[in-house]
Amino acid sequence: MDRQKEIRRWSWRLRDLMREAGRTQRSVELEAGWGKGYLTQVLGEGRPALKVEHVVTILDLLGVSLEDFFSGLYDLHPGPGAVGLDMAAVERMIDRRLDDVLSAERAERQRQLERLRAEIQGLRSGARRRSSQEVREAVEKALNRELQRLAEASQQVSKDRA
Repeated sequence: MDRQKEIRRWSWRLRDLMREAGRTQRSVELEAGWGKGYLTQVLGEGRPALKVEHVVTILDLLGVSLEDFFSGLYDLHPGPGAVGLDMAAVERMIDRRLDDVLSAERAERQRQLERLRAEIQGLRSGARRRSSQEVREAVEKALNRELQRLAEASQQVSKDRA
């Protein structure tokens, strides 16, 4: 599954639902407590990326259920002669789609963690040539760099929500 293609699909459907409800992106931003232009960024390509929490918030504000959103998006309507929509099947389908999208994000975090571990392991293996103090400082520097990157990402999310 192409994660970006799915996110674009979700974005376009959310835009359609806002238009159908007669809502502007700005009105949704205000009601959600998001800053001006945040929704334009989230629904566009790039950063910040559309996340499940955005979808849930927008749908809640529009009065659209998750079941309706995803069943419409993935054409999960009952066929002829069907008594009704099997909600358990819809929930499983939604769970699978969400897992696919979220697993890519988890995989990226795991790659970042592995790079940090490899860097630390490289420092440890080079410890024979360095004093324990130099190794400690190098590990501290690598950890600080990663913590700084995470703090900056967190600050950016906070700014985007403001």
